[in-house]
Amino acid sequence: MKESNKEYWKKRQLAREELSFNEGTKAYREYVKILNESKKEIESKIAQLYAKYQSEVKKLGIDKIQANTLLRGAEYKQWRYDIEKYVKEIEKLKKTNPVDFRKLSVELETLAYRSRISRLDSLKAGIDYELIQAGQKINNKVTDTLTEVYKDTYTSLTEDLKFKKGVISSSVVKKALENEWSGANYSSRIWSNTDNLAKAIKKEVIVGLNRGINYKTMSQNIAKKFDASYKNAERLVRTETNHIQNQATLMGYRDAGVVKYEFLAVLDSRTSHTCANLNGEVFKTENAMEGENYPPMHPNCRSTTVPYEYSDNDSDSVNETSKEDFENNENEGIIDNI
Repeated sequence: MKESNKEYWKKRQLAREELSFNEGTKAYREYVKILNESKKEIESKIAQLYAKYQSEVKKLGIDKIQANTLLRGAEYKQWRYDIEKYVKEIEKLKKTNPVDFRKLSVELETLAYRSRISRLDSLKAGIDYELIQAGQKINNKVTDTLTEVYKDTYTSLTEDLKFKKGVISSSVVKKALENEWSGANYSSRIWSNTDNLAKAIKKEVIVGLNRGINYKTMSQNIAKKFDASYKNAERLVRTETNHIQNQATLMGYRDAGVVKYEFLAVLDSRTSHTCANLNGEVFKTENAMEGENYPPMHPNCRSTTVPYEYSDNDSDSVNETSKEDFENNENEGIIDNI
């Protein structure tokens, strides 16, 4: 490939990569916004439970060992009276029958503790519900973003390659999005992130209540769990956007008859050693493999590729222009439309 044409393609491909990166940034911000909305709802639910929990612990004077012993038993599973009648009966027995007084007191303590556990179960279900709702919204947003990145990249690239295929079908894009790479696809990773966040929050609540941690500390600990999830979200969106942009590029190469490509890293202070070492290396399109000789090479990868060698064979999957005409088109379609 001529040097002038090579520089043209570098500009074009880096512009496409930057556009995809910016779209990923928008999706990530929306991801965080959705999680923040869920965080507010979850914190509100925890605050309500916490207030009731602390009040009951003081009122009942029951410790964790005693409570677990009572809960394992077969007795005291149903309320026989309302709370007011229990209190009235206990006060009466306190003076007249110490044995029955203690029995009825234990019954009330057990039922109250069971109610507290029931509210905790309800909270855990509420946490799951909030994050399932968030996961669905996030999944929809990321799906829309990746779909647009794929379509825009493929259309822009094939126009530069003078390959006229028409509108890319939704089924092709859907297949590209659903394809698992590095063990999973974007959707399963999103659900894994929200599921792990739900588990971490529920564990924090249970441990915090059992240890008597105050609500302020509890809230701070939960905020840390969300912060970790935000970082995971950024890595996920950045990597998935780079993946889908490069997959659209690879399909464009195959359709337009590009038989070899050159690895192109974004060279700056954040460039990984892996990508820097691959920069400028040439590979056959048919041998392209993500993580080995085709981006993304790692999480948060920003690398892309440029066409290197073009097929001269005439077929439906080959550009109609000759290789010589192709290499002389460096002044057409410059990056204004990217």
